[in-house]
Amino acid sequence: MDRKTHKLMTNRTLHRRANVARQYLQRNEGGRGLQSAEETIRTEEHGLSDYIKNDEKGYNRLLKRLTKTRSKSEYQNRQKETKEKDWKEKALHGQYAKIADKTDIKRNCKWIKNGYMKKETEGLITAAQDQALPTRWRKVKIEKQSGTSLCRVYNERDETTFHILSKCSKIAQTEYKRRHDKLAQLVHWNLCKRCRLQHERNWYDHTAEKGLENENVKIFQPDIIVKDKGNEPYLDNRHSNARGCKNRRKGEEYRKISEHCRDISRLWMTSTNVVAVIVGALGTVVRLEEF
Repeated sequence: MDRKTHKLMTNRTLHRRANVARQYLQRNEGGRGLQSAEETIRTEEHGLSDYIKNDEKGYNRLLKRLTKTRSKSEYQNRQKETKEKDWKEKALHGQYAKIADKTDIKRNCKWIKNGYMKKETEGLITAAQDQALPTRWRKVKIEKQSGTSLCRVYNERDETTFHILSKCSKIAQTEYKRRHDKLAQLVHWNLCKRCRLQHERNWYDHTAEKGLENENVKIFQPDIIVKDKGNEPYLDNRHSNARGCKNRRKGEEYRKISEHCRDISRLWMTSTNVVAVIVGALGTVVRLEEF
């Protein structure tokens, strides 16, 4: 039954090369939330076994000899550990899981838990996280096909999923910039909504104007600077990457932000607060204390 279900869903919602065990993990743990038919039956068997063990009536004494030695909760915990181990110990599929463990796991899985995306989109993103997309590097190194593993655009480095998402210099000023602007658009829309400034109903229809103001706040572009007329201003900084921020990259960002804060403090004669929005291209959210 599980095999037939997986084959049926592979046509649209599941990628055929994505990690299978991950599909049965809970959505708040990075999985897709599918229910295994076999596991459901075994769980009910262990639940019935627990009921018989705890029943003090005489006619169930004989049945106690036939009950399971493991309780229902122990069985469920063991199945969960087995699935996580099967996902995280894979050399290719487990790379994203290792990165996610070092970041804010609850926020990383929030987009899956909320379920507001189409199932096809979810399948594509999780396949990219598992590096299951048919890149040149995968075809040559994993599937042993003939050809080159170099990037078809840059033609100097291996065409991996991470390379396409954040390391190809040829699309840095096009696709990467568009992704960065979309994130800034969402942040600007939320700020305008919170500060009761003019904004569209949907964030993707919102146009970030250079300067907005009311009796309480001012919002400036291109870096989103919010000046609270009653309190100190704060600077928002956006950053997107595939694996998170490297140490060198974090040092550069920190230096630029520090210089910008000093300029703002001298200009307005006040202190500033920095709110860093650091989101990976595959959905990883870096803990603020790591920045």
